[in-house]
Amino acid sequence: MPYTDAVNGAPDPATTAAVRTDRSALATAAAVFLIGSFILYWPALQAPFLFDDLYLVFDNRPILSLGNLPAMLRHNRPLVILSYAINYAWGGYAPLGYHAVQVALHGLNAWLVAVVFLTLARRWGGAAGAAPATLWWALGAGAVFLANPLLSMAVVLVSARSELLCAGCYLLGLILYLRQRDRPAGIGWLGVTAVYLAAGLSKEMAVTFPAACLLIALLDGRTLRQVWREEKKLWLALAVVTAALLLKVLQFDWGETVGGGGLPFTRWEYFLTQVTLVARQAGVFLLPLPDWLCADPDYPAVRSLLDPRLLASLVFWATALAGLVWAWRRRRRLVALAGVMYPLAGAPTSSVVPIADPLMEYRIYIPAVFLALLVGGLAWPSGESPHGVGRGRWRAWAGAAGLVLLLIGQAILLQLRLPAYGSSLAFWTDTAAKAPDKPRPNYNLAVTNLRQGLLDEAVAGFRRVLALEPGNTDALLQLGDIARDRGDYAAAQGLYEQVLRRQPKSGVVANRIAYLAIQTGRYDEAFALLAQFPDVSKDAGYYLNLAIYFSRTGQLDRAAAMYRQVLDLEPHNPVAWTNLGNVYQRSARPDQAAECYRRALSLEPNYHLAHFNLALLYARLGELDLAQASLSTVLALNPGFAAAELELGNVLASGRRYNQAEGHYRRFLERQPNHAEGWRRLGLVLDELGRADEAVRCRKRAEQLDGPTPTR
Repeated sequence: MPYTDAVNGAPDPATTAAVRTDRSALATAAAVFLIGSFILYWPALQAPFLFDDLYLVFDNRPILSLGNLPAMLRHNRPLVILSYAINYAWGGYAPLGYHAVQVALHGLNAWLVAVVFLTLARRWGGAAGAAPATLWWALGAGAVFLANPLLSMAVVLVSARSELLCAGCYLLGLILYLRQRDRPAGIGWLGVTAVYLAAGLSKEMAVTFPAACLLIALLDGRTLRQVWREEKKLWLALAVVTAALLLKVLQFDWGETVGGGGLPFTRWEYFLTQVTLVARQAGVFLLPLPDWLCADPDYPAVRSLLDPRLLASLVFWATALAGLVWAWRRRRRLVALAGVMYPLAGAPTSSVVPIADPLMEYRIYIPAVFLALLVGGLAWPSGESPHGVGRGRWRAWAGAAGLVLLLIGQAILLQLRLPAYGSSLAFWTDTAAKAPDKPRPNYNLAVTNLRQGLLDEAVAGFRRVLALEPGNTDALLQLGDIARDRGDYAAAQGLYEQVLRRQPKSGVVANRIAYLAIQTGRYDEAFALLAQFPDVSKDAGYYLNLAIYFSRTGQLDRAAAMYRQVLDLEPHNPVAWTNLGNVYQRSARPDQAAECYRRALSLEPNYHLAHFNLALLYARLGELDLAQASLSTVLALNPGFAAAELELGNVLASGRRYNQAEGHYRRFLERQPNHAEGWRRLGLVLDELGRADEAVRCRKRAEQLDGPTPTR
């Protein structure tokens, strides 16, 4: 039975009866929270993979088969990887399934927040805790967690699933621990330990779980000696799991940006920064205005004790300390628990392990559990004050009204925030606008513009990155790639050599220089350069260059083998799938070519070159309607792609739709006025339309450009 008295733990019959009525209500609430989560996050279900999603999902080879369980268990966060593998088994790389799991987990977590609130309120609330209305306050606390826009990054980004899984196990562990507190003689400690381990295998922030359990026991009125005597097995098991998790953390290869030596601040400066962020994020949780939310914020480190942000945060900390004293004196134990655990739950990353980006919204997810409990606890008219429950109904109505207004405001602000996740372009445009002086969001926006075919915007973006960070080799490489793709090989070579001077052993740069040699017909030079690569440098780019080399020199079987090597390393690479399809098409293997193009489009539905080459395949097979549909898609995605106009004209002419074909040929020639074959094709169509004089002029133009017209 629940403990309802802080001194002797005597069970309260009224509270026990109230608990019995909660089960059916909570079961209904679980469905409501789950449905509510999908209603609130419905726009996000169509979001693409964003930010770290791309490499955490696509570059995790163990997820490709549920049979790779040993490889998953060796990962830093095996339960997260297992969940990705289940997603992949259900729907491959389609983002919808991954987002649906995210939204469902968030809904269940919000429900667990409500269950924890209700359990603690029944336990510590006296007569108020036994009241039926307590259930509504618990649901309100869960709803605050559900609708808060500050948590949207953790919900929408698939790469933040570790936060959701860890929080869910953390909350379930607290519920099981509360049951174990009431029945310490059973084997409930095994369940608590297992769920704690699951939380730790999802994210290392779970190491604060024993502290939450200990604080609950102390707030129950137990001394440390009593806690040890009553729950010795549990605490021994928790200690073993904690030691194992800490040992696992010590074995992580974090890299320079997490706990490494390349951080742009000292540990002391990082700690001071986090002191301010704990205050800031609590304020943003209560008032999550769109301008305050940013996926990749630029938050400079606090380097001085006189920094205005630090001085302002001290007001928050002083107020928080006074609030804890008030909560303790008024016996508001739920408020005291939440107030202590909010900063403590974030301490593993906010204070212990420094990270190059001090502020990331998704890291607030687990601490926000306690912020939601705190908000609900402050609004809830607990009966444990010295003045009793009868202080006045105004307090209950005021708390309820405040909670409802907060929920409505948060739900509205969430809908204002979600469009930023609607596409990569929207995501990085929003982020770069809010962090204009940070290189990474500007770089990612430029990359997104490049993928959308907005080359001028991409070039301007990469140059902005170089203005912010002159040594940014990624931006130099991208500018080199754009120059290369525009045919300005001299400019590309110069940019690549700038990178090579900074990274003289870079296989990435050498690959690009080899590609330039292939593009300019210097095949022997390119092959000689690739032959010098050590095995450790033979990455996907190396095999891609070999594939292009073999394709250009007519060695199609060897080219296909190299593309398969690329796809073994990068199974998500739509360019490699498309190029492999081109090799199969040239090798007269149409079925395999079509499958490759479809794989490319499953990964990147808007990849116009895959649509274009699939259209060429359909045209060769005589499937003119399918070819026309694919070419129309190409032009919808990239209206400036002149080759698609030419091929669509050819397809329409083959189907004797000469009037339509003429329009596409003319649009092609507006962009490529010196293309002899285009003029020749237009002349043939005009002949069919009976416009002989115009046809003659077209043929003469073709002859001027490319010699006499072949005999028909």
